[in-house]
Amino acid sequence: MKFITLFLIFCSYSLFAENFAPQTDLYVNLDISYTRVYLKPQGTSHLKGNMVGMEGNFEYMPLRCFYGALGGSWRYGSPHGMDDSKRNLFDGEIYQRLGYTFTFFQNQFLLTPYSGFGYRHLMHKIRTTPAVRFYYNYFYIPLGLQGRYYFPYVTLGFFVVWMPQIFPTLTVDAMKDARWITDVRYKNVRLGLPIALRLESVKNLSVFLKPSFELWQDGQSRASTSSSTPTPLPLPQNTYVFWEVALGVEYTF
Repeated sequence: MKFITLFLIFCSYSLFAENFAPQTDLYVNLDISYTRVYLKPQGTSHLKGNMVGMEGNFEYMPLRCFYGALGGSWRYGSPHGMDDSKRNLFDGEIYQRLGYTFTFFQNQFLLTPYSGFGYRHLMHKIRTTPAVRFYYNYFYIPLGLQGRYYFPYVTLGFFVVWMPQIFPTLTVDAMKDARWITDVRYKNVRLGLPIALRLESVKNLSVFLKPSFELWQDGQSRASTSSSTPTPLPLPQNTYVFWEVALGVEYTF
């Protein structure tokens, strides 16, 4: 009964509320993040650990018009396994997006489907003697959807994006002249539920909290030795699970 009452109050408030969406076209976001990562190399023990990072982006998002965005992020940490295996992990990404912003409920709800292009770099430093570094490089095509619902002083949002890979490759520091092609992986998704508080003391400034989840995979290498009897190189598939929470600011103008 309480839930029904709250739902009716919410619907009534939304119908008669003023237009709370900012009448601006440009958004700049900057955040710092903490990530709990679970790394699962195929055929070996799993690793887990903590990562810290930053993300920034610039969005052009006028109402009922073309949408464009450009941004990048990085995070770094040191996951470890139950068998005392350790490695350093760096994750860097840049992307651009193109789409269209639809509006509903007197511009209170913004919905933006988009696509675009992205590049991602993952570096593993395996702490052996001597240490070995693996450099994974991917291009991908994002297919995403994001939304915002504006209340007085608060904005609730969501995003979900599928990131199928194109032309993933791998290099190893011990073999600097070799670049290996890895199998394409399509099971790569990211989703989140950002919550923003608009500040009255500073015009056009918001503080936001952004929890998110991500699943990403590396493909196995198709490389083999160049001897008379080629032997496949034993480079396993990796599966990454990222649980992240970011705290940041957004300025509109």
